[in-house]
Amino acid sequence: MKDLLKKVKGALFTEVDPTVVSLFRIVFGAVMVYQMLYYYSIDYTFQFMAGPEVLFPFQGFEFVKPLSLPVLKLIHFSLLVAAILMMVGIFYRVATTYFFLGYTYFFLIDNTLFNNHTYLMALISGVMIFITADNSFRLPFFRKRPPGALIPAWNRYLLIFCISLPYFFGGIAKLHPNWWKTDLVPIILEGNNDSLITSIFPLKFLTSFITYTGLVYDLVIIFLLLNKKTRIFGLVLVVIFNFSNHAILFDDIGVFPLMMIFSTVLFFEGKEIKSFIKRREPKKKKRKNKGLKTKPQIIAKRNSSSNSSLWQNATAITLLVFVLVHILLPFRWMLHTDNPEWTGIGSRFAWRMKMQTRKMTNVKMTLTDRKTGASGPIELETFLSSNQYNHVFNDPHNLIHLAKYLSIKISAERGFVDPIIRADISVSFCGLPPQKMIDPNVDLTKVKINRYQKNHPWLLPLNPF
Repeated sequence: MKDLLKKVKGALFTEVDPTVVSLFRIVFGAVMVYQMLYYYSIDYTFQFMAGPEVLFPFQGFEFVKPLSLPVLKLIHFSLLVAAILMMVGIFYRVATTYFFLGYTYFFLIDNTLFNNHTYLMALISGVMIFITADNSFRLPFFRKRPPGALIPAWNRYLLIFCISLPYFFGGIAKLHPNWWKTDLVPIILEGNNDSLITSIFPLKFLTSFITYTGLVYDLVIIFLLLNKKTRIFGLVLVVIFNFSNHAILFDDIGVFPLMMIFSTVLFFEGKEIKSFIKRREPKKKKRKNKGLKTKPQIIAKRNSSSNSSLWQNATAITLLVFVLVHILLPFRWMLHTDNPEWTGIGSRFAWRMKMQTRKMTNVKMTLTDRKTGASGPIELETFLSSNQYNHVFNDPHNLIHLAKYLSIKISAERGFVDPIIRADISVSFCGLPPQKMIDPNVDLTKVKINRYQKNHPWLLPLNPF
């Protein structure tokens, strides 16, 4: 055991060329610059943060509230600046720290905005605070270390781990009956009737092809990239897969496929990439100044204090905890539900991408005055933004939060005392026959929000596949 730990520790702290980590910094920074500009184009701070009347917090993060609109716009602009600085490697540590805090704040404002892609970006921005990604490809007059200074190998391994999460656990999610026993895949394909592929091949063939290849690809692609003999083949598959997702299957994943394609640089050795770049650089003319001597390149090593056994042990333990948390987190739903997409329990932060569709066939919420018995409909569109209305039903717990909000609001505005709010909602889940999602007789204002309790009498079970 001691020998194994020694080998692992040696592998983590072996000093390696920083080229691929620095290139990833540029790619990730560029993607974040694009993301911030995209947020400007859709007026993100108003449309999704300051504008909606009610927001739906993540459990445990109820304290995260939107600030005033001018402050939100200032944060948004400073995030753009931080992304640019991160990309070019100026004030790298400060820029990444600020970007992580600001981007994560935006991310946690409303759970109807949740997206596995934005979650990955928040996770990577947090990781990059602690790695040294600015030893290459940055402006020379901002360098505090010699260009090309070596970095510990765990810097690269940690980024590879993060990039691997959506692939591998996306494959694990596809083992669930939601992927195999429903019309989820055909619905995805039918939503893209205009693509060339769907017009050439029959729907039945494409359904089987995507069902099986999607599962196999997600489960094996990381291992193909990690193996030097199959790395190029894996790279080709990454390009095909991400291009297909962007151009054929989905129109809501933005620049994410491009980032995942360029992120494969992490799986190549730094020396290989550096050699590849140098071979393609224009050759410089030799200077005739014989009196001038060129200075040898200095490859700086980490100081002795950084290499101390105590520092290495603390780093190794922290890395182990981080890895274990992110391996176990996607499986937490197994303790509380048999279908995380239907119940909304454990479906987030678990890389369960594109694992559900919901077609609402009946949506009725009613308000009843507990004192007089008078009852009337609640028009949800009045209280929800269009984005919220489209995604609020993906997690039934959001309706409890909405009912409690409306109860307080209506009590204050109309003088109702402790009103009753019920929901009669039918949904076609992943193409299955429509069925009720919530017990229509339950007063949602009296239901306590606890996603991880064992019994949910207000939430009706999904009928067998």
